[in-house]
This record gives sequence, structure tokens and C-alpha cells, in this order.
Amino acid sequence: MVVVDIETTGLNPLQSSIIEIGAVDFYNPENQFNERCRIRDNAFVNPMSLKVNGYTVNELRNVNYQSEKELLINFISWLEDISRRTLAGQNVNFDLEFLNATKDRENVEWNFGRRVVDIHSIAYTHMESRGIAPPLKDGNSKLNGDSIMKYVGIPPEPKPHKGINGAIYEMEALYRLMFNKSCFDEFKQYNLSF
Repeated sequence: MVVVDIETTGLNPLQSSIIEIGAVDFYNPENQFNERCRIRDNAFVNPMSLKVNGYTVNELRNVNYQSEKELLINFISWLEDISRRTLAGQNVNFDLEFLNATKDRENVEWNFGRRVVDIHSIAYTHMESRGIAPPLKDGNSKLNGDSIMKYVGIPPEPKPHKGINGAIYEMEALYRLMFNKSCFDEFKQYNLSF
């Protein structure tokens, strides 16, 4: 399993661009991927997305950054040494859609698979199995990354959001949900809250 978190310029993978990819090898957490790229010239940029990840348009158009295609190729190269590559993360279908759209647009051969491990689903069922009602809004789950971090006993991911921070925090949350213990030394000071 690979815990992945992608920052982008918007929500539509056909129109927007990847900004950065952060990833952690679940079975070897010291093996991490953390790179960013410049955005395509014709990429849609949502100002709200940039507010979330803290980048500026001028910064993201820096010609000294690698291209989106180069970033994807580097990520795939990193993945090749991992035997169990099922993607995992919070709202990981979003990340998978961006990876696939970028792969197709840039004519890069790779199979990211269809099946993923969504931390939301694991946290939701974890709560239900303990008789804890997950938070709802209009009758639907409103468990987000911050509320999952709180549930497992760690602080929310630092802001602005960065891909590697998201991957590390999501990895820690998933590890706690699965094994009832901490993964990374930096989180050992925080007790499990369930």
C-alpha cells in the first residue's frame, strides 16, 4: 500500500494541474516521495485551491520546476520498487483521478489500478464498530481529514496543505486505525484517543 496525497490547482482533473505529490510506502514508512512541478500553461487555476496549498500562480509557473509529466514519471519510477502499490489516503479517489488524467494527457504508460484504500471508510467503520456515531451533516458523513486526525489522537495536518504532510498524517491515522499504535516517532507523544 502507498499512502498518497496530491495538491492541485483545482478539483477537475481534466482541467487542473497537479502541483505536488507526497507519498509514503506503508510497509517501509521511511521510503517517501516528495516532489512538485510547474503547472501546464493551459491549466485551470482555482484561487481557493491555491489558498489551501499556499502557492501562487507565479511560483507555479516557474520554468525551473520540472514539468507535470516529469513529476509523474519520477513518481512512477519511485513506485516501481514497491511491490504492494495499492493507493491509500483520505479521499484517495481524487488523487487517483488526477494521476490517471495526467498519465493519459501526457501519454505515460502505467497502471495505477482501480481499487484504493480510503481512510474515511476505515475511520467511519472503526467508529461504528465501537458504538461511536460518526459526525453527520444532512444525514451524510462529514468525517474529514481533520476530524479523523482528532479521532485517532493527533493534531490536524499543518496548513497550508503540502503533499508530503498530508501523506504522513494520513499514514499515521491509517496505522493507528489498523494497529492501535503510532507509526512515526513524531506522533508517539500523542495517545490514541479511542
